[in-house]
Amino acid sequence: MRQILLMLVVTLFLPLAAAAQDHPKVEVFTGYSYLRGDLDANFHGWEASATGNLNKWFGVTADFSGHYVNGLNIHSFLFGPKFTYRGSGRVNPYFQTLFGGVHFGGFGSNTALGWASGGGIDVKVHKKVAIRVVDVTYLLIHDNGVNSSNGRVSTGVVWRFGDK
Repeated sequence: MRQILLMLVVTLFLPLAAAAQDHPKVEVFTGYSYLRGDLDANFHGWEASATGNLNKWFGVTADFSGHYVNGLNIHSFLFGPKFTYRGSGRVNPYFQTLFGGVHFGGFGSNTALGWASGGGIDVKVHKKVAIRVVDVTYLLIHDNGVNSSNGRVSTGVVWRFGDK
């Protein structure tokens, strides 16, 4: 009787354990990015990030971006926590808060403190690939006592490695 009960318990809970492990160890995003802010200009560019997932819902992200317009450029290098909801479906919404630096180039050069907070939606299209439908981020740049508020919108492809 014990063996039958043990088999029943294992049979019931094994699928739950497998589902709980359905998340990648590493996610790498590359895509198009648009930045609009206090400079009153439309910056177009790129964004790339890598996230190391410590468990199903929590990871640590390194985010890099470059935006350009009329000889001006803005590059950011930001790091911080990322929280992802991974339900039973293909849609994974997330939220992240990142800290680091922002470098301005073009007519002179300067590096300032940066803080970004926002989120987005990834849609899994394959075990190893997801589409980042949208990422909307508020980017605050603090330079010499002056704050600059910026909005960033990105979209692209997420490559998923090492599914647990």
